[in-house]
Amino acid sequence: MYPCLTNIVALFYSSLCWRCSFYIKSLTDKIAQYSPEEFERYHQLSILKEKKKVYDVLHKLQDVFSVPVFFMILANVLMCSAITGGLLLKTLDDFPIFLQIDLMYNLISGFSCIAVTLWIAGRVPIEMNTFKNSFYQKVHERLLHHHAVICMEELHLKTDLFNEPDFVLTGCNILPLKRSTILALVGTLFTYTVLVINTKVSKDPCTIANSTRSSISLNSF
Repeated sequence: MYPCLTNIVALFYSSLCWRCSFYIKSLTDKIAQYSPEEFERYHQLSILKEKKKVYDVLHKLQDVFSVPVFFMILANVLMCSAITGGLLLKTLDDFPIFLQIDLMYNLISGFSCIAVTLWIAGRVPIEMNTFKNSFYQKVHERLLHHHAVICMEELHLKTDLFNEPDFVLTGCNILPLKRSTILALVGTLFTYTVLVINTKVSKDPCTIANSTRSSISLNSF
């Protein structure tokens, strides 16, 4: 029940992010269709108004899903960490067959849920940067073109857009939902899992007793 619930949240959230990024890409393609002479202030304002609509949707998406997505990712990371730690302490053959299937399903499902969510949500800032660069380059070409007459309003539009901070979806303003976060989470997952296992093994009474007997036998020689 738990993996299915998190998968539904991840699927719904990822589909919304994909649609937003796809719409931003369509605006970038629309800019590419204009020549420098045709890309006048009217067309620039029209595209920027459409971009603002996407920004508004993304901000609402951030407000609604910031907390659920953060805890969804956190829960999947902890689950993957627990399963990975169990598999490091024991081999998969030590578990009953039905438990093996359940463990592998939860591990694959949890990691896929994290990876897909971060990969698709991480496409939003990528498409945003592509849009900004395309808009900037097109206006810059108008500036360099000897037939184009650039007014100050167009220069302000170009400057204001390029100086906008990069928009990145986050989880509780703590976890940036970017593609690079996948590697960071995987590295953190395995690092702390191994550290916890080593700490547990070092505190194991059997391990302490064996090490004590070994040290006594060595001292006797």
